[in-house]
Amino acid sequence: MKRPCNECPFLRTATRGWLGGSHPQDFLDASLSDASVVCHKALDHRRHDALLRSLIGPRCAGAAMMRGELVDSNGQVFANKEEFLKYHDPLHGTMKDYANG
Repeated sequence: MKRPCNECPFLRTATRGWLGGSHPQDFLDASLSDASVVCHKALDHRRHDALLRSLIGPRCAGAAMMRGELVDSNGQVFANKEEFLKYHDPLHGTMKDYANG
């Protein structure tokens, strides 16, 4: 894929906190690992070929943009990990902020 799908969790217009039940940090770590990331719309874990589709399905353009593999010329995806986490995790940074006073 060359651009993120309309429901891509990496879009700045994504539904806040909707990461398929994953914690935002876990989702981000998996998405930005060395593993290839398949578009979440291509996955249906109820299908018998879900594992195969996860290996050969269309790649997530939003994750590729966060990784720097595709150019985000419109600024439509989060610029960095911190921005992603602040958006999807309402408690992100609150303990650090509390500790600092």
